[in-house]
Amino acid sequence: MIAWSFIHETDLIKYYKNFKVGDLQIALKNEPPKKVLKDTYLVSEQVIKEYFENIGSSRILRTLEDLVKIIQECMVSGDLEFIDVF
Repeated sequence: MIAWSFIHETDLIKYYKNFKVGDLQIALKNEPPKKVLKDTYLVSEQVIKEYFENIGSSRILRTLEDLVKIIQECMVSGDLEFIDVF
């Protein structure tokens, strides 16, 4: 027997905004920018994967705006280059 669970889109967006993005913002103050950059990239991948595999709503993609801001902060504070994102 397979048990299916469903996470409402609003809850998923709150999860990313309140927990994932929040954790990354805290990490900006405590961890090396290059590590935060890598973690932010991985969360961005998860958001895009959710969009294509499950939701298909552009609302989840708005979470990427916060993640891009974190990437920008990492690049400035860590004196990183765009190549470091890749």
